[in-house]
Amino acid sequence: MAILKIKLSRNLRRNILRGHPWVYKESVVPMRGISRAVLCEISDTKGPIAWGFYDPHSPLTLRILSLEKVLPLNSFLKISLNVLLN
Repeated sequence: MAILKIKLSRNLRRNILRGHPWVYKESVVPMRGISRAVLCEISDTKGPIAWGFYDPHSPLTLRILSLEKVLPLNSFLKISLNVLLN
Protein backbone atom coordinates (compact mmCIF):
# COMPACT_ATOMS: atom_id res chain seq x y z
CA MET A 1 0.00 0.00 0.00
CA ALA A 2 1.47 3.34 -1.06
CA ILE A 3 1.15 6.12 1.50
CA LEU A 4 -0.02 9.48 0.21
CA LYS A 5 2.52 12.25 0.82
CA ILE A 6 1.08 15.72 1.33
CA LYS A 7 3.26 18.83 1.10
CA LEU A 8 2.46 22.05 2.93
CA SER A 9 2.50 25.26 0.92
CA ARG A 10 3.02 27.40 4.05
CA ASN A 11 5.49 27.19 6.90
CA LEU A 12 3.37 25.51 9.58
CA ARG A 13 6.01 23.16 11.01
CA ARG A 14 6.25 24.97 14.36
CA ASN A 15 2.45 25.15 14.76
CA ILE A 16 2.03 21.43 14.04
CA LEU A 17 4.90 20.42 16.33
CA ARG A 18 3.33 22.52 19.10
CA GLY A 19 0.13 20.50 18.79
CA HIS A 20 -2.15 22.35 16.37
CA PRO A 21 -4.62 19.62 15.28
CA TRP A 22 -5.55 20.62 11.72
CA VAL A 23 -4.44 22.44 8.56
CA TYR A 24 -6.67 24.48 6.26
CA LYS A 25 -6.97 23.67 2.55
CA GLU A 26 -5.19 26.90 1.55
CA SER A 27 -2.01 25.70 3.28
CA VAL A 28 -1.70 22.45 1.33
CA VAL A 29 -0.29 21.85 -2.15
CA PRO A 30 -3.38 20.70 -4.12
CA MET A 31 -3.64 16.96 -4.83
CA ARG A 32 -5.51 15.54 -7.81
CA GLY A 33 -7.22 12.19 -8.07
CA ILE A 34 -8.05 11.84 -4.37
CA SER A 35 -11.80 11.42 -3.84
CA ARG A 36 -12.04 10.44 -0.16
CA ALA A 37 -10.21 10.89 3.14
CA VAL A 38 -6.96 8.92 3.35
CA LEU A 39 -4.04 8.45 5.72
CA CYS A 40 -1.05 10.55 4.69
CA GLU A 41 2.44 11.66 5.61
CA ILE A 42 2.67 15.45 5.98
CA SER A 43 5.86 17.27 5.03
CA ASP A 44 7.29 20.66 4.15
CA THR A 45 10.54 21.84 2.57
CA LYS A 46 12.52 20.53 5.57
CA GLY A 47 11.05 17.02 5.37
CA PRO A 48 8.42 14.93 7.16
CA ILE A 49 6.50 16.50 10.05
CA ALA A 50 3.54 14.31 10.99
CA TRP A 51 0.92 11.74 10.00
CA GLY A 52 -2.67 12.67 9.42
CA PHE A 53 -5.86 12.29 7.45
CA TYR A 54 -6.19 14.19 4.18
CA ASP A 55 -9.77 15.03 3.16
CA PRO A 56 -9.94 16.86 -0.18
CA HIS A 57 -13.56 17.94 0.41
CA SER A 58 -13.11 19.61 3.80
CA PRO A 59 -11.94 23.18 4.52
CA LEU A 60 -9.87 21.53 7.29
CA THR A 61 -8.04 19.39 4.77
CA LEU A 62 -5.51 17.83 7.15
CA ARG A 63 -6.19 16.41 10.60
CA ILE A 64 -3.02 15.63 12.51
CA LEU A 65 -2.87 12.14 14.07
CA SER A 66 0.72 11.65 15.15
CA LEU A 67 4.09 13.39 15.24
CA GLU A 68 5.95 10.06 15.15
CA LYS A 69 8.61 9.57 12.47
CA VAL A 70 7.20 6.18 11.48
CA LEU A 71 3.70 5.15 10.42
CA PRO A 72 1.41 4.99 13.48
CA LEU A 73 0.51 1.53 14.71
CA ASN A 74 -2.87 0.03 13.90
CA SER A 75 -3.92 0.17 17.56
CA PHE A 76 -3.12 3.89 17.67
CA LEU A 77 -5.24 4.46 14.57
CA LYS A 78 -8.16 2.49 16.00
CA ILE A 79 -8.08 4.50 19.24
CA SER A 80 -7.79 7.79 17.32
CA LEU A 81 -10.68 6.91 15.04
CA ASN A 82 -12.88 5.96 17.97
CA VAL A 83 -12.12 9.29 19.65
CA LEU A 84 -12.82 11.23 16.45
CA LEU A 85 -16.07 9.44 15.68
CA ASN A 86 -17.56 9.48 19.20
